[in-house]
Amino acid sequence: MKTDPETGAVIKACTVMIERLQKSKNFHGFLSAGSVQVVLQQLSLEAPSALFHVPAQNSGAFMYKTAASVTFETFELSPSNQAVMETRGRLVRCFPANATEIQDLEDGDFQATLAKTLAKMSHQTVEETKHKVEKAKQEHVEDRET
Repeated sequence: MKTDPETGAVIKACTVMIERLQKSKNFHGFLSAGSVQVVLQQLSLEAPSALFHVPAQNSGAFMYKTAASVTFETFELSPSNQAVMETRGRLVRCFPANATEIQDLEDGDFQATLAKTLAKMSHQTVEETKHKVEKAKQEHVEDRET
């Protein structure tokens, strides 16, 4: 199948991003600090994107490099039960939730800290961030299979 050069470039960028997503995880499916740091070091203008899955936080992080900086976007993967139950028709969601521009991603110490933080967040849950439901007049953490 032939594609025009622009479409081919987009397909290649997406392929690289998915390969990086796979490389960033360990065999348990969590982010590995060392692998995340390698992915961060590989960001370039030719292959500018990286995607990270942070399962314990029900979130993802998308990064893309420009000539001047790297933009870091975060988003929640699963909508709340309330949003799902109250929506008529299709549930419309907007991404990203938050975006931050980082100008010093080339700094090795910053990369190492960011990689360790993402890796820790990928397997460590925080009670306050878990969805809760009320049953028998008490709040319970809702386990979600997402």
